[in-house]
Amino acid sequence: MCEINPIIGEPAAIVENRERTLVIADIHLGIEVELSGFGLHIPNQTEKLLNRILKYILDSKPDRMVILGDLKHNIPLASRIEEYGLPELLNGILKHTMIDIIPGNHDGKIGDLLPAHKNITLHGVEGAVIDGVGYFHGHAWPSEEVLGAEHLMMGHNHPVIQFADKFGYTLHRRVWIRAKCNFDLLKAHYPTLKDWHDPYCTIMPAFNELCGGITFNTKQGEDLLGPMSSHILLIDEAEVYLLDGTSIGKIGDIKREQ
Repeated sequence: MCEINPIIGEPAAIVENRERTLVIADIHLGIEVELSGFGLHIPNQTEKLLNRILKYILDSKPDRMVILGDLKHNIPLASRIEEYGLPELLNGILKHTMIDIIPGNHDGKIGDLLPAHKNITLHGVEGAVIDGVGYFHGHAWPSEEVLGAEHLMMGHNHPVIQFADKFGYTLHRRVWIRAKCNFDLLKAHYPTLKDWHDPYCTIMPAFNELCGGITFNTKQGEDLLGPMSSHILLIDEAEVYLLDGTSIGKIGDIKREQ
């Protein structure tokens, strides 16, 4: 039986089925180049990102790793950090496990940057079913095959929740979102959809903490990115979990409390 188990305290998950799969989303390698344009000068983060991933791999010993979109950051052109850092990152991972990449909206022409290796697979933007789970980034409609899976996982929106005290001070925390789909709206877009298991769709937190995110329990959360999250997912009924595993209720309830 397929299980999705977030790594406690981390924006990563282990999927257990016939294989063990490590899943992360939104690495955004090279985002420090864009931040430097705003006066935020941050050192190259490639080694730091790789070391975090390698710790997950050494702890969990996965059979494969799925990178769920936005492996790189800068568009339309790649920065020097991405040109040199992306092969470094992937080659470091490939020493331990195979890699499946689901491209995101920041991953245009990423195939030109990938190392030539038999254990790396670049899928299409419509996603892929890997060991029973339907993976897609979220900026494009997933395929019917993906929607036919019993579990769905996506990235793209970098979900965070805002907490506020009575003095008006606020803080933001990355979270996991677990939502059902509005099948009637989904069927309108996929009139020939046959295999449907009413799956939960897990929206993953961004791996790179420099990314920022969309605050799901404020008005900003009413304008989510991508066709599935903005039109199909039942966001107000979605369950929210902090990275440490704490359940903090449903989005609609948290909005009312705010």
